Amino acid sequence: MESLLEPAEGSAGEVAAITFGIPDITPALDLKEYYWQLAESLQYECGVSSSASIRSDDGKLLEAGGAAGSMVKSSPQIKDIGEMKALVSSLQKELAELEKINGELEEQVDINKALYGEEIADLEYTVDEMKHQESELQLEMKEQCEDYKELLQEKMARDMEITAYRGLVEEEERRWCIL
Repeated sequence: MESLLEPAEGSAGEVAAITFGIPDITPALDLKEYYWQLAESLQYECGVSSSASIRSDDGKLLEAGGAAGSMVKSSPQIKDIGEMKALVSSLQKELAELEKINGELEEQVDINKALYGEEIADLEYTVDEMKHQESELQLEMKEQCEDYKELLQEKMARDMEITAYRGLVEEEERRWCIL
């Protein structure tokens, strides 16, 4: 790419260097800023317009409604300090409520994971037991089928003996009747 670039005017054959900047993703990782943006968007959607800057615990300047890379549209500046303090106070309350709800939801997720994990374990144990019972029943059925085959063979042999004996008895009776 550098070979395609021509030297800048007034330079002694030097080729311009291309540098790519690394995007700053810290605003996307800052949870408090996300909550501030969310609170501002909720306020803005309801018709309350505000823009406030607040220092966080680590000294960063957080802006509600005007943060860089924010999905929240900026709104007109508030001139009155009282309004700004009221807005900051309400946003902090809303943030606290959202953090509380987030904590409760995370607890509920953990409880559900534990509950459903136990239920899944119980069901898997039940399935394993049923598979074991099925294999035992199949083995028992196979043994019974073999026993029934033996009994059927014995029955057929006895039926053939009975038929042969009847034939002999009938022949003997005929012979005695003729005499």
